[in-house]
Amino acid sequence: MKFIPSVLLLLFAATFLCIWLLDRRNRHLLLFALAFLTISAATVVQFALWPADVGYNTIACAVLYSAAPLFLVQGVLMRSGKSMARAEQALWFGGIVAILTFFYYVHNDLAVRVYALNFGMGGILLSGAWKLRHLVLGNVVDRGMLWLLLGLGATFVGRTLLTGGTVPSRDVDAFFQSAF
Repeated sequence: MKFIPSVLLLLFAATFLCIWLLDRRNRHLLLFALAFLTISAATVVQFALWPADVGYNTIACAVLYSAAPLFLVQGVLMRSGKSMARAEQALWFGGIVAILTFFYYVHNDLAVRVYALNFGMGGILLSGAWKLRHLVLGNVVDRGMLWLLLGLGATFVGRTLLTGGTVPSRDVDAFFQSAF
């Protein structure tokens, strides 16, 4: 049962890939496929605890979970003729991975890692929404994309603030049983 979301995310990835294969001019669809594939892989890595070493698993999850919203935001921006600077992408990606690595290997604190990852993912999505704020006056699809990024980013921040206090500071097994 715990892998059902991963399979659904993989189906979204396959759908965007198939649509892109039919019309390769819409390169943003390939980025959408990569976003869903990456988040699907992240959930499999996390729930299967592969690699089994929690430190390696933390880094693998950090890499995958950080890449997914970057692919999604870049795709939405590309669709609108914009992009996120490579330096900004590197800062988001490197910052999240570095923080999660530090809070495993230097100062082991699962709760801080949960906050950092979710606020980082939310920050990526909200920064994309900020870059597309002019779309509030666009067509229905443009407005939908803007509200999608805004709502998804707000969900990462809001859910973490509301349930983040239930995350244990060290016990990974207890994490999977927490309200978060």
